Amino acid sequence: MPKLPIEYQRWKGIVKQMCQFKSEERDDIGSVEKFMGNLYRGRSESMSSFSSDGTCC
Repeated sequence: MPKLPIEYQRWKGIVKQMCQFKSEERDDIGSVEKFMGNLYRGRSESMSSFSSDGTCC
């Protein structure tokens, strides 16, 4: 598996599942879509604590 940059470490699990050699061991697109949605929501929520000028709280 390729080494992921530090900013993408939270994607490690899904990348590993998507790189499985046997197709029956890979995640289906529904699982990938759900995982990516959760990552996006988590990122959006963490960004909401910053003001528009980039300062916190």
